[in-house]
Amino acid sequence: MMTRLPAKVKKVWSQSAFISLIGWLTALLVVYLVSRYFYSLPLIVYIIILSLGLLEVMIEYALIPYRYKFYSYEVSETEVRIRKGFIFRSETSIPIARVQNVHLSQGPLLRLQYLTSVSIVTASNSHIIEALVPKDADELRLKVIKLAMEAKNVQ
Repeated sequence: MMTRLPAKVKKVWSQSAFISLIGWLTALLVVYLVSRYFYSLPLIVYIIILSLGLLEVMIEYALIPYRYKFYSYEVSETEVRIRKGFIFRSETSIPIARVQNVHLSQGPLLRLQYLTSVSIVTASNSHIIEALVPKDADELRLKVIKLAMEAKNVQ
């Protein structure tokens, strides 16, 4: 059965969108200051930059409920499956026997919400489950490592 991320991840995604807005506004300010001292840009350039930034942030905010609804994961005896995507859906299956490492990490936004990101590392790639409660993340890590060791002992 597929497991959903904790609902607190929506708050992290909202905060991330807000930080993105600050980035766009900073870029607009830098373009304005540079153009003011070195060359003159028409007003339309500023309007385009501001419009693109606002559009990107509004879309990011609007898609948060859908992103949450379509993001899930499952750990079985043979594989870890991660499903995500609203418009472009993807399902990644990671064979347990290929797992080399499971890494837990917390950025500042995740730490504020008491969440942890889980990276499942194989020889060719790293697959991320974006946010779990630390207890669940640690249980997932231990379970995947145990299953991977058992799978390698069988081979």
